[in-house]
Amino acid sequence: MKICRACDARFEAADFQCPRCGHAPPTLPEPLEGIPCFAPGLAFANDGFDPDFFPVLAEAQDRHFWLRQRTALVLWAFDRYFPGAQRMLELGCGGGGMLRAIHAHRPGITLDGADLFASGLALAAEGLPEGARLMQMDAAALPFEAEYDIVSLFDVLEHTDDDDAVLASTARALKPGGGLLLTVPQHRFLWSHLDELAHHRRRYSSRGLKAKLRATGFRIEAAVSYQSLLLPVMYLARFAHRRTRRPSDVLRLNRVLNGIFKGVCVAERAMIRARLRLPFGDSLLIVARVP
Repeated sequence: MKICRACDARFEAADFQCPRCGHAPPTLPEPLEGIPCFAPGLAFANDGFDPDFFPVLAEAQDRHFWLRQRTALVLWAFDRYFPGAQRMLELGCGGGGMLRAIHAHRPGITLDGADLFASGLALAAEGLPEGARLMQMDAAALPFEAEYDIVSLFDVLEHTDDDDAVLASTARALKPGGGLLLTVPQHRFLWSHLDELAHHRRRYSSRGLKAKLRATGFRIEAAVSYQSLLLPVMYLARFAHRRTRRPSDVLRLNRVLNGIFKGVCVAERAMIRARLRLPFGDSLLIVARVP
């Protein structure tokens, strides 16, 4: 169901116009006309992310070892824990790289993407999977109730001011039995200049994040640390990039090293699939479900 932001009515409809009061959200200006805009004051200026980083991420999506590892693990978790899912919302979809990867992997699923930044949605609109819908909105105030089988946040929660509100809003948007796919940066001791450059508010511990999720009403089904075998490299990178001023520089990597790291990631995925998992890693993947 959709939730009217004017009168709080719940309704089923193809669009967002409330049948009770007639309210409908505005849409973004050209060239994004038609995309509903639920948080217009944050669409073009906020400090949660650097919008110039969207095209950099889009360009690196298929080549950089870190992004490829995240995508591969998300698709693995998708198949393992949500084989029958029909509809998914990706919060913080950015340039749409993960939407396209999921569509290629599971073309039958209905995909919606939402982001706070209009610039990210502009990239996502290019090559958008057929049937997918884009929306501009704040993850802490989703206009949905019992609407989706899956809601995902891939390295988004750490950018938010109120992560408890985001998790509560996400839980409400899920159908009974629906699930959350979540990735976050892990371990406070890894906090560095790079986190500040990426506009992170925090890094998480597995125990702390699972406690937050349980307090919101989620049941934890899996918590998987990854980039575990490369954790020493991740730690040393904090020093190598201590003078970096542009986020794009972080994703520039020698092709030989990138190839070696890809190989390590393949080995790590084999360990994860075989349930040989380590309690530490640069990132954390969590699968959770509402009752």
